[in-house]
Amino acid sequence: MGYIKKKDYENFILRIENKLKDYCWVNHTNKVIFFVIPKNASTAIRNSRLMRGSYRTTYSSLRKLNNFEEYETFVVLRNPLERVISAYYEVLRGNNPDNIYNTAGDKKFVLLNNDLDRFECLLDEIVEHGFFDGHLKPQNYFVTDESGKEIKIDNYLFFETITQEFYTFCARRRIFCILPNMNAFAKGHKKELILSVKSNERILKKFNDLYGADVRLYREKSSSS
Repeated sequence: MGYIKKKDYENFILRIENKLKDYCWVNHTNKVIFFVIPKNASTAIRNSRLMRGSYRTTYSSLRKLNNFEEYETFVVLRNPLERVISAYYEVLRGNNPDNIYNTAGDKKFVLLNNDLDRFECLLDEIVEHGFFDGHLKPQNYFVTDESGKEIKIDNYLFFETITQEFYTFCARRRIFCILPNMNAFAKGHKKELILSVKSNERILKKFNDLYGADVRLYREKSSSS
């Protein structure tokens, strides 16, 4: 793997070993705690004015703060199928021997050429190997504790409308943030694959078997927002 900077190594371990539960970013100036879910605008939000000066830590450690009740928590949810397909492309792009974050080099799905076949093979390999990359973990994983109990989160924002929702969330603190275009609506190959999966009962069942909890979480939170 060659020489890896300490920060890169920490990120590598987070992705390879999936040590992402209890993982959040905190900004003490604005008193906000952001639960990061990969592929849900997390990079753009971490780089926003709201989170300027924030750092990565664990939610369990923050709960020990004397003024913890003054902090507001938030997270971004995304349509589960669209998120996993976006993660699929992310993992696929990372399949490079020079990429220290490569988690797919020993997997069979990368050898296939047809997108639909390759995505189905990915689902099969998740069944076989588990969620081997943090991007592929269900959103449900990031908003539950070690016992599987849902963490109390004050604000659920949604990727599909994140630009407006995040602007409103920040404006309540008199901070004006405009996120870059999040490409909330799939285009090109992504859109084609989404439509193909939705019309294939066998593959859709495999997806729902793995991500059914995510589908229910997204439906529940979006209907109550």
